[in-house]
Amino acid sequence: MEKFVHPLTDEGDLWVFAYGSLMWDYDFESACTVPVRVYGWRRGFTLRSTYAWGSEAVPGLCASLHAGGSVAGRALLIKAPRIEATLEYLFAREAAYIPRRLHGRARGGPPFPMLGFVHDYDHPRSAAALGLEEQARLIRQGVGRRGSSMFYLRQTLAELARDRSFDARAAKLLALALNPDARDDPVPDRLFRHR
Repeated sequence: MEKFVHPLTDEGDLWVFAYGSLMWDYDFESACTVPVRVYGWRRGFTLRSTYAWGSEAVPGLCASLHAGGSVAGRALLIKAPRIEATLEYLFAREAAYIPRRLHGRARGGPPFPMLGFVHDYDHPRSAAALGLEEQARLIRQGVGRRGSSMFYLRQTLAELARDRSFDARAAKLLALALNPDARDDPVPDRLFRHR
């Protein structure tokens, strides 16, 4: 943790990028949340979950960031007095990832630095080499302490929809997880329309 230089604001606060369960489930105080897009990174469901969204015997999958493209999510603002405790929590929770300085852009605003957690290809739970069908299989089977991988994927899409964002690859993965025989079928719009 001490080797990473955290991207603080001029006021000494810290923005954290949330792109998976951190969008809806976190145990720290955020002063505000802002829908953002990060360029140069994309979301993939490429980290085996053996505790939260799966088990050692029957792993599931959760999201990770990979270089290339762009990704929608949320920026969570951590005020200066709470940074140390929040970082301790985040570095324990996101131990399978690599901390990275990212730049997010809110609609109509300039880019700003954030702390994000990106994929670690050397981590033993990395599933970056899996194809979409195998990812869908793990999504279907995974159930862990915090819920199912299917819930995780659905909730990620629901949170994005609340922010008027969309992830076509995640939507395709959900469609395949729901119907393994629908490999080449278009994504049913009714599954992802936000009400």
